[in-house]
Amino acid sequence: MYLLNEVKPYKQEGKYTEGGVFSMGRKEYTHGFVLGNGWSTYDGKLYFNMEGRYAVLSFLTGIVEDCSGIEVEIFTDGERVYHFEMESGALPTEHTVDITGCKQLIIHAHWNNNGTTCGFAEVMVQAAS
Repeated sequence: MYLLNEVKPYKQEGKYTEGGVFSMGRKEYTHGFVLGNGWSTYDGKLYFNMEGRYAVLSFLTGIVEDCSGIEVEIFTDGERVYHFEMESGALPTEHTVDITGCKQLIIHAHWNNNGTTCGFAEVMVQAAS
C-alpha cells in the first residue's frame, strides 16, 4: 500500500511537494514526494499519525537536485530508528524500516547546502498483523 494513499502528513516543516513527476538518477518516479527544492531551508520534516496500524515502511530515496549530500532520519514515537547519508551524485537507494506499533512517524531530511532536493519514491507501508 502506498503510504500517501493510506496516511497524509498532518504537519510539515520546510518545502514539501506531493505527487507529480520527479527524477532521481535519471529515472522518473510518480509515486512519492519531494522534500527541499528551496533556497531558504536546510531541513524538511514530515509528520504522520500512523495509529500503530503498520509494521513496515519501505521507500526508494535519492537526490533530485544535486547541490550537496543529504542525511535522512526516521523517527517513531520520538526515537530515531533509522538513519543514512547520501553523497552528492549518489544513485537512489532502497530502504526498509520496522515501524511496528508506531503512532507518530517523522521523516526528516537534512542537507548541508541550499538547493539540494531529496526525493522519496515508491513509499510503501505494510499493515501490522
